[in-house]
Parts: sequence; C-alpha cells; structure tokens
Amino acid sequence: MREMLKDKELNNCGGYRGWRKKITNAIWKNEILNSEKLNDLFMYNFKKEFDWKSTLEFVSNRINFSQRQCNDKDTKERSYRIKNLLKEQPTYNVLYKRNTNKIENDWCKRCGKEAKEDWEHIWLCEDNEFTINEINSRKLIILRGKSKIWVRGVYNENFNSLTNKKEEKVLIKKLWNFTYDEIKKRIWIPRCEEIKRLEDKVNIQKLDLRKKRERLNENLEDGTEKIKKIKTEENIEKLNKKRFNKKISLVTLDTI
Repeated sequence: MREMLKDKELNNCGGYRGWRKKITNAIWKNEILNSEKLNDLFMYNFKKEFDWKSTLEFVSNRINFSQRQCNDKDTKERSYRIKNLLKEQPTYNVLYKRNTNKIENDWCKRCGKEAKEDWEHIWLCEDNEFTINEINSRKLIILRGKSKIWVRGVYNENFNSLTNKKEEKVLIKKLWNFTYDEIKKRIWIPRCEEIKRLEDKVNIQKLDLRKKRERLNENLEDGTEKIKKIKTEENIEKLNKKRFNKKISLVTLDTI
C-alpha cells in the first residue's frame, strides 16, 4: 500500500513538473516572438527560409548534448549561441550602451579605426585573420552557391532540399555545425583574446566591466555627503534616545 502511495505521489509530482515546463516553454516562446532583436529573422521567416526545429535544437545545444546533460561546457556554449542569435555578444557597442565602467566609447579597439564595434563589425573587422567566406569555402565547398551560411546559428530550410537521403541530411547538418564552430574559433575567440590583451594594457579588469559608470561617479561625487548624512542621522538618533530615557527617569522619580 505504501509503495502504491509513493508511486502515486511521484506521478503527481511528475505531472506537475510537466505542466510547469509547458508553461515555461509558452512564456519563452512569447518572449521570443515579441523580441525586437529577432524582428529581422521573422522577416526572413516570412519567405520560409528557416528550419526552426533544427535551429532551436542547435541554439539549445541539443546536437552535442542531450536534455538530461548539463555541465559548464554545455552552459557556456548555449550562452554563446543564444547571445549570438540575439546579437547580444559583449561587444564595445553593447558595453557602452550598458554604461559599463571604463568603456568611454564604442569604437573597435583592434582595427584602431573610429568604427563602432557592433555584432556585424566582429565578423568584418580588418584585424580578423580569416574572413567568413574563407572559412566557409574551406569547409562547405559542397554547399557553395546553393545556400547562405547564417552566422547567427539559424539553419536554412534550403539545406533540407539539397537531398532526400537521411544520411546526407545528417552529414550536411554536421558540416554546418562544424563550420559554425570554426567561425567561432577563428574569429570570435581570437577577438576576445586580443581585446583582453588590450584591456590589460590599459588596466581594465574583469571586475571593472561589471560596474556602471553612472553608479561609480555617483559614489565618488556623493561619497562625502553620504557619510555626513549618516553621521547626522546617527547623532539625531542618539539625542532622541537620551531625551526618551530622561522622560522615563522623570516619570519614575515622581512615582517613587
């Protein structure tokens, strides 16, 4: 009987979890559908160019890991892919908009030009050792001229029409996945390493990038006034406490 009750409790718990997951998925789908950062993708989606099922599997990193697996490598990879899809990589343009400490402008620090380092500039910067086309031509010669490689991780529906054989479709996805990783390794990671070197040179630490310019300035400008205000409030509290104790002693004295 006890075992039956335990099984029933587990089933109820599992049912609640499944229900909760469906709600969470619905919330996230709503957020995605109403995100301004994906407007351009949905414009292309109108032309039925995207395979959203393959895209979501790829962005959530379910190609290399199962749903039950989760580790640091998986978490970092999913974070990169989601940010890349949303064009929210920590470029200087993004950091400047966030009022990050010690980021005085949004110019690219690598090429030395007064060019805004946004998501597009990362892949086209003159400081890159490789171009996207060079990486694609080396790895995806079979797909050259037949479909566009989406750097953001969106899988093109035209890939599915290249062949009807299941094995070949799997191979095309592996090639596409491999190319995506190559673009990251040959462009994004070298970019981050070079930016870190340049930031260390001017004494910009990781902790600095977590602070806001406005908050830091307020603390520097108003620090003295805040200290004075705190001391004044403490003195007032002490004075009120003395007055209160004096009144108590007077009442007690009269009673005696």
